[in-house]
Amino acid sequence: VSLGLMFSRMGQLTSGKEFESYISKESSFLFNNLFLVGGAFAVFLGTVFPIISEALRGVKVSVSVPWYNQIMAPILLGVVL
Repeated sequence: VSLGLMFSRMGQLTSGKEFESYISKESSFLFNNLFLVGGAFAVFLGTVFPIISEALRGVKVSVSVPWYNQIMAPILLGVVL
């Protein structure tokens, strides 16, 4: 329901302003949100990948801590910066 409302009112959701600067408060908030969504997607992928791999190929795959560290380190570095 919420996605339907969002798409039906897409024209009303746009702001009249142009993207002003990459160093503004609003742009840093946007980039922070993008990094956090990327991190959430990486955790989701690491959680679901073994299940999908076992269902499709019949092979048990384990995603361990080093994989999460390798994927999340650059993403969280972007959040900190």
